[in-house]
Amino acid sequence: MGITFSCGDMYIDCGYGHFSCFRRLLAEKISSEFFNAYIEPLNCSFVFVKDKEKYYKDNAKKVLSIAKKLKVPKRLVYFLWECDCGGKCSPTQAKFILRYADRFTEKERNYMFGFVNSGNTFQTFIDMCKKSVNEKIFIKWE
Repeated sequence: MGITFSCGDMYIDCGYGHFSCFRRLLAEKISSEFFNAYIEPLNCSFVFVKDKEKYYKDNAKKVLSIAKKLKVPKRLVYFLWECDCGGKCSPTQAKFILRYADRFTEKERNYMFGFVNSGNTFQTFIDMCKKSVNEKIFIKWE
């Protein structure tokens, strides 16, 4: 079971882990402060959190505050928070992804994004973002 991304006639099949890795790397490229706030809930042991809803709301405020300070568009933050199981990315969000994906090293661009032997890398997803921006079509996944 995995995720299929589509943008016009372009498709990528990958696992949830690859998509999570891509979004973590993207958050890291924004700034270390942003990245640490973004991944904080992933590193939290909810056994010790009494009010999980408040915890998430407080974390969201923190992430959005840092994003505002760094002039990171909210739409990019919303992409990072989009559901793994199904979602969409607008051409505007794709444009913001491209802004930070330019900071990926050559090695990072060649990380596998998809199933073994698929030939897809993070660069393939970046190319999908370019297609989205150029053709003004959404990237969708399910």
